[in-house]
Amino acid sequence: MKTILSLTTALAALLCMSTAADAKPIHSAGRFGIGLGSGTIANGLSLKYFMADSLAIQANVGAFGGRGGDRFKDNGGIAASADILIENSPLIASSLLNLEWNYGVGAGIGVRNDNSAIAAAGVLGLEVNFNVIPVDIVLEYRPNLALSPDVELDFVDFSGHIRYYFQ
Repeated sequence: MKTILSLTTALAALLCMSTAADAKPIHSAGRFGIGLGSGTIANGLSLKYFMADSLAIQANVGAFGGRGGDRFKDNGGIAASADILIENSPLIASSLLNLEWNYGVGAGIGVRNDNSAIAAAGVLGLEVNFNVIPVDIVLEYRPNLALSPDVELDFVDFSGHIRYYFQ
């Protein structure tokens, strides 16, 4: 709990340091974001890098939390996930924020004691990108396929992120 509070405080401090002069859109080649989030199996540090205005790589590193409803029940061990995302034109654009969406695929791996898992996932994301401060809040629908220890298809899984972006 102290770790989550510390990370939230650090993210809030970054937000306060931001200025309106940071007018470069989040969906711009070279932008890098860091914050908190969940991916396929991994819960913790969330990273996103825009290779082009419409192509991004997203990664999560942290606790091994499983999938679906098990995501936060028994965190422990370590996990990592990575996604490749196609970023699309805004559904809604204003001077305050843009409502945008993306889709892609990803995979994750987690290890805890003598238990490990590998999974692949589809990603369909809805993003709120703030134009005043370089922050995004993302909700993702993430149907996934567990590949180990057992093969299992899960059509209902969601994840989310909140990240601060640097120039």
